[in-house]
Amino acid sequence: MIFKIFLNIGSKYAITNNQNISFESGLLILLFFLYLVLSPFYIFTSGYPQPADFILFLAMGSSFVVFLINKDLKANQIYLVGLIFAAHSLLINMIHYVYYPDIRFLLTSAIYIFNIGVFIFTSSLMRKYPKTILNIILYGVVLTVIIQFLHIQFIPTSHAFRAVGTFNNPNQLAYWVLLSASILFLIKSNSKLNLLDYGLLGLLYYIQIVALSKAGIITLALLYFLFFTLEAFKSKYRNIIFLIIPFLIIAGITQLSNISLDFSNYGAIEKAAERIVSIGDEGDDSLEGRGYDRLVENPIFLILGAGEGAFWRHEGGGHNQELHSGVATIFFSYGLMGTLLFSFLIFKVLRPNPIFYTAVFFIVMMYGFTHQNFRFSLFWVFLSIIYMAPTVLNQHEEREKEEY
Repeated sequence: MIFKIFLNIGSKYAITNNQNISFESGLLILLFFLYLVLSPFYIFTSGYPQPADFILFLAMGSSFVVFLINKDLKANQIYLVGLIFAAHSLLINMIHYVYYPDIRFLLTSAIYIFNIGVFIFTSSLMRKYPKTILNIILYGVVLTVIIQFLHIQFIPTSHAFRAVGTFNNPNQLAYWVLLSASILFLIKSNSKLNLLDYGLLGLLYYIQIVALSKAGIITLALLYFLFFTLEAFKSKYRNIIFLIIPFLIIAGITQLSNISLDFSNYGAIEKAAERIVSIGDEGDDSLEGRGYDRLVENPIFLILGAGEGAFWRHEGGGHNQELHSGVATIFFSYGLMGTLLFSFLIFKVLRPNPIFYTAVFFIVMMYGFTHQNFRFSLFWVFLSIIYMAPTVLNQHEEREKEEY
């Protein structure tokens, strides 16, 4: 009863919910919601499971039993591709672990296996309870944005003057902001934004500014520009909007110093501007600083895969550190076969989607060119929404079944 009341709260804000949910499925959905709310809270060292991950693991294990009992387990081509990629990553890392016994080889494989499970679990729930799960994800985003904002305001934690929030470092906070905004845009892409939506978007951009992530600020600005441009095209006042925008930009530039004074207590605008202007000046802004030179110095690994661990093997930029790029890591660590498998997985996710979904995905991927982005379990929730939401929101014909 309590769970059903919870589902109906604010149903007008998201998507109408009129589905009957069994007790077992209700518990799974409740665990999934707890994961969403707790996912920003990092208690342990980065790279290790966090409290929310244990909750999600419990939900995933329980769902396997529930789906098995109800005979809801169905073979799906995209799930199979994801599992094969996870198995491939495990094989590559195990081979390297034999010669270089670094625990990071095993941890990264476990992360990929877990995250493929997150993708299967989330999309399976959406397939069975589509509107309910979108509501749950939306409520989770709303609540976590408010919690994160309050934490930054009243329990400030920082790293080199950059806000950290409840994470271990500011880049994690910045990526979470980008994913949260992307999820909000995907879910609301078929409906008009309301005052709460605009308020959330304002909070998210404020959090992004105080996180002082160059990649985060730029990608979030691109995301907002994309969405609001599309919104303007949908509006009957679009011609007026496009006439006003240039004047607002000019006014904003000329009044930037006055606007900055309003934020002088935090220095957020000034610091963010300094970070953007300094792009290219810091050591990690270069391809070498991010470790991209490994791809040139060790071309054999682009075929066979270097695994993710024992980073002392690689000379050059970022020596004894992981490659600071999720995209490049797939190429370098898992070779030609891993790259093809991962690319095919992404292709299957994006293929039937409207162009807006693909554009949002590639903006998120831009962050992954300079940071590790595939280890975030929330990214795989985001990927599940792209895979399932168009069908849920009736934006195009129902996805062709791939069950066999």
